[in-house]
Amino acid sequence: MYGIDAESGILADRTWRWLKVRIEGLFAADTRLYRRFRPPAKDEQQPEQY
Repeated sequence: MYGIDAESGILADRTWRWLKVRIEGLFAADTRLYRRFRPPAKDEQQPEQY
């Protein structure tokens, strides 16, 4: 979504706040990261299989 380049070394010049804002944005939008880590809503939960 943001196209953050972790290889070029530019992140060394960024603040932790800059990175935090982008990570929070990924959790706020409908992204793969959000879908992976959000807890399912009660009506979405699958019954346990034994």
